[in-house]
Amino acid sequence: MTWTAQLTYTAPGLTLEQRADIAAELDANVAYDEAAGHLKLTFETEGATLRQASDSALHAAGAAVSAVARGAVQTRRGRLLVMPTEEFIAEAAHPTRLDLIGLREIADQFGVSRQRAHQLTQLKTLPGGQLGFPEPVSTPASGPIFTQTSVDEFRRRWERTKKPQGGRPPRAAPGTDVEHGGAPAQPTRRRDSAAAR
Repeated sequence: MTWTAQLTYTAPGLTLEQRADIAAELDANVAYDEAAGHLKLTFETEGATLRQASDSALHAAGAAVSAVARGAVQTRRGRLLVMPTEEFIAEAAHPTRLDLIGLREIADQFGVSRQRAHQLTQLKTLPGGQLGFPEPVSTPASGPIFTQTSVDEFRRRWERTKKPQGGRPPRAAPGTDVEHGGAPAQPTRRRDSAAAR
């Protein structure tokens, strides 16, 4: 039975020639994100069962990537997807519709300006080493396009960093009145000792 496998690797620094060698070795479709160092391989494999097809795909891809990298490029295998080739072709012909948004929608949803929305999309990491803004799925001339799901996940993490749980409240700046919302403290008049009597 013929199956189609998709494997992803983290492989920063792969050259165009190396990617071509991997494609030729596996007779695979190769997609590579140079900025993130993500490699995606799509190719056919044989197997009587899903387990056999998965094992065959992992072995073939691992051998091809290792032979090309030769230790000069550090690689790490990520996701594996295996399905009957007939199903893969049918899904490719009728892809799931993605809910896509741009900077204007991001600005509206976050309640910020478009300039601030653009700044948020440039965040690579959040406090605590959390993942930053997701990568766009496309970057046409009109601006980057993101999936709504990935933006929602980022917003959840982003808002959590804005509202830390527990801990001491922030210290007020010198000369401010905490009881009056941070307004400048009003000087208190010293009462004359004679008037106080």
